[in-house]
Amino acid sequence: ERPRPAASGSTLWSFEVVQQAAPRTA
Repeated sequence: ERPRPAASGSTLWSFEVVQQAAPRTA
């Protein structure tokens, strides 16, 4: 888990968080 600037693509960050939190849902 690496800290990423939310201002630099919050949508992508959220998407990756979901993937890491529930990869089986992908």
